[in-house]
Amino acid sequence: MSSNAEVKSPEEERADRFNSLRSQWNSLSTRATLGSLSDEVEDMGGKIEGAGHRIEALRARGYIYGRGWEAQAEVLHKSWPERARNARRILAERKNGLRDLVKDIETQCDRTRLSDRELDQLENLIERAESQVSNAESTVRGAFDTLEEQFDTLESSISWMEETFDALDNASFKLFPDERVVSAGEAEWVSEKEEPKGFLFLTNGRIVFEQREKKATKKVLFITTKSEMVQEKLWEAPVGMIEDMEIEDEKSGLLGLGRKQMLTFRFRERTRELPSDVTLRVKGTTNEWWQGIIKRVQTGEIEADRYD
Repeated sequence: MSSNAEVKSPEEERADRFNSLRSQWNSLSTRATLGSLSDEVEDMGGKIEGAGHRIEALRARGYIYGRGWEAQAEVLHKSWPERARNARRILAERKNGLRDLVKDIETQCDRTRLSDRELDQLENLIERAESQVSNAESTVRGAFDTLEEQFDTLESSISWMEETFDALDNASFKLFPDERVVSAGEAEWVSEKEEPKGFLFLTNGRIVFEQREKKATKKVLFITTKSEMVQEKLWEAPVGMIEDMEIEDEKSGLLGLGRKQMLTFRFRERTRELPSDVTLRVKGTTNEWWQGIIKRVQTGEIEADRYD
């Protein structure tokens, strides 16, 4: 059986290998400067510095929970300078250790052609550089990764409440004078035929679902040409009226691998405005999280989390 595949000469094969190694180095060379690590250290310092200000801003907007946030932010603020110094020291040491190796690789890559022996040497140098860069990244991050994990946990809570107050500021309803918001998140009411999208709000006294979405008012050949924002409170209930909560995962997508959070409320009584039960598809967090925070409000445990 004959083959029409072109047989490459040894020189062409060396050229292909050289180009492959040079491409590999081009991908690694930016990491080898450790510049991104330096940026990470500086960015983390800025984020930690800003955490306290973000908490102050939430307090000014009326958030009364999150007890201990200020103390956590202060611990991070005090701990960071030493961690940053260690990270910068390690970073400088590893950059010095890589300098000669990087220079040797770049010298080889600047040449027009290399022998098989020289290609073997270049490949070995690149492998050494890859190993040293990975080790440097791990070591530098190890100097502050525990603190970074603590910050990420706090920052996640702060961001959630910032989004909660943004949603509340634009809501179609107002809180009562002694009412305080606990949380809010995007949700979809799947109990209804149209499945309106909006926000689920939880306060220390009630739970509210507000529709907030753009709806098509005019279509041409199934293409929306005109739409309007629909925003209205569809139902609300005292938190104590929730008799039971059921959680489940709705599978969707290819082979049912998608996972959507489904949360069902069963109320003690039905009124004209309130169904006997509602099912929501929540976004941004889990059913279990919502179930837990609602139970804390119902039992009054949430009040132990008041920062004042």
